[in-house]
Amino acid sequence: MELSFLDTWTDEPNGQFQYDRNLFPQKIPNTFSKCPLIFHPHEELYTGRTNIEWIILNATFTSLNVTLICIKNKTYHDAFLLGMLGNTIKIWYYLNGEDNFMKLSITQPHIYSDFKVFVHCPKKHVLYGNFHKVFKSSLWVLFFVTCIISSVVNYIIHKTIRFELSDFREISYNFYFIWSILTSVSVPKIPRITRVRLFFVLLLFYALLMSTIFQSFFTSFLTEPVMERGIANIEELIRNNLTVFSENEIILAAFSDFSINGASILNFGGITIQISNNSIENFLNIENSAVLTTEMDMKFKISSRMRLEKPCSFNFHSQTTQSVLFQGFSPFQEAFNFKIMRSFESGLFIKYLDDYISSDININGTLTGDKIRRYEQEEYFAIDLQHLRIVFYIHLFGMAVSIFVFIFEIVLFKIFKYSSL
Repeated sequence: MELSFLDTWTDEPNGQFQYDRNLFPQKIPNTFSKCPLIFHPHEELYTGRTNIEWIILNATFTSLNVTLICIKNKTYHDAFLLGMLGNTIKIWYYLNGEDNFMKLSITQPHIYSDFKVFVHCPKKHVLYGNFHKVFKSSLWVLFFVTCIISSVVNYIIHKTIRFELSDFREISYNFYFIWSILTSVSVPKIPRITRVRLFFVLLLFYALLMSTIFQSFFTSFLTEPVMERGIANIEELIRNNLTVFSENEIILAAFSDFSINGASILNFGGITIQISNNSIENFLNIENSAVLTTEMDMKFKISSRMRLEKPCSFNFHSQTTQSVLFQGFSPFQEAFNFKIMRSFESGLFIKYLDDYISSDININGTLTGDKIRRYEQEEYFAIDLQHLRIVFYIHLFGMAVSIFVFIFEIVLFKIFKYSSL
């Protein structure tokens, strides 16, 4: 047997082969003379921005002198079958251990990621605020309108009517006195039970003031609101009736069901899943929603779009793999794997990812601003008419008692007047 000397490995300076000989010059070709290669995506690659998967694939195959052609299929079933035939490739999610996916040649290294359901985390209002935000605008408007109307009506009555307190025969006098009592305005030359009514008016003001202070300041500034209950499993997701979003390839990988064929809604175990190419974006925009996706996709979308967003999640499946699929024993796969490994080692993919994220940050700037403004508005516990209903109940009771006292004064005044005749 004849032995052939191939090469010598040297440890200095960084470890390398001395002659750098290509041991398999024919098995892995360096270029393919611009051979066409068809790429079948599951999602729309051109939706207002460049897809990071397309950037990496196109750059890798361009270095191999291969022309990558993107063809969009209308049915997922056909796209999957074409991925196993001829000179075609595709990017695919699949569950680890699925036999039908293991028949394909896949790239190295794989990208492993967990399937998760992401939901919005429970929110908690902060405990600080200011007096302006304690009351909503409707209460401030009601307060100022009441003051203005009371002042105007009393001013008009005072200027247009000649007062004779000893005579209550005209209805305008009674209207003036009743309005004064209802608005807690002091009446000139009050009849005989002055101290009783004055004590009652002060008591009414005290009740209104203490009730308002308690419900506004103590509730808004000193009481800690209870945290919302989080969603930690599928049963709680169904019970809360959230809108669930997911993308086409995620649905196919999670359920391996090719009968949906372009459907936009999937019912699974009591969950209604809306299939959308912008599932993560829809989840970020809608509060009462969830999204079924991989942890890798969510981290990528969150970092590039919503850096302030920190969603909660629970596992849907243990693990999935994202990979580029080739026809079995395809020479493209060997060359592609070679370039993939070199690109990872040189940090080229990290550069692609950084460039993609930096170019994509400003796309949802308006959305980020809207979320920040919404969070600022939610920082305060605002009191509206519903919160102050007990205050108005006290005030209505006080007005009823005031009217009764006022009528009693008129009757008593008449009795003393006729008894003195």
